[in-house]
Amino acid sequence: MARPIQEIAPIFGLPLDGWTVASTYTTSHGKEMKLEIRHFQDSEDDDTHTVLHIGEYQLRDDDEKNRDFANRTFSMKGPEGEVSYGDKRCRGSYWNHPFMWKKGSAKELGEMLMTLADSEEVTVEELISALPWQFN
Repeated sequence: MARPIQEIAPIFGLPLDGWTVASTYTTSHGKEMKLEIRHFQDSEDDDTHTVLHIGEYQLRDDDEKNRDFANRTFSMKGPEGEVSYGDKRCRGSYWNHPFMWKKGSAKELGEMLMTLADSEEVTVEELISALPWQFN
């Protein structure tokens, strides 16, 4: 469910029309912010890579689907390091893996989100609610 644009704009100082892909914004506390979405599709692949840069932080959603395999990985990078979790789905169920941590832990992700939210003087909940719909 998409959030009303009025909720997004005040938190990061975005224009009232909300996120625009590949546009660069400056947060209300001076951090550069940019949303990138890349979609690749051919007869066997349907991949979408979404990256949100906020200052030194990068949030990613890599959703890769091809004829035989599919995987989705969420990650966050920052000065503290990187955390990521994802899954793997394929035709042969032997190779399937549910969502699991690849790097770091839920605690580390929470700490990174808290550091980023604190730097913008918002709560983690407000930060998460302001993220583009691709990260829901």
